[in-house]
Amino acid sequence: MTVTFIGVDLAWRSERNPTGIAILDGDQSGARLTLIDTLRAGMSVFERIIQESTPNMVVAIDAPLVIKNEVGQRLCETEIGRRYGSRHASCHTSNLTLYKNAASVLLTTQLLMKGFHILIETTRSS
Repeated sequence: MTVTFIGVDLAWRSERNPTGIAILDGDQSGARLTLIDTLRAGMSVFERIIQESTPNMVVAIDAPLVIKNEVGQRLCETEIGRRYGSRHASCHTSNLTLYKNAASVLLTTQLLMKGFHILIETTRSS
């Protein structure tokens, strides 16, 4: 069975920065890169995901998809900073004060309405 993998590096402020998208098709024997593209301001990430969708698909988005905290950092951001900050690999803080109408949350809502599911890892290891 072939699976399509779509990876999105979502621009937090799409009016200033482009969003990157990569698509791979693969199976148990490997995957092949089929597309790398840049989406500029005004181009819909949601529409591009729908355009490229297949019955067997995984979409990975590098952006905060669920933001519920009014201020401060989400636990996942704090944990990444704690574990990888010394290697200069940390997260930007996301909260509803900073990102009241985050494009990533809107994208999540659009995908959920189209029948997509969000997998959120809740297991915590030390």
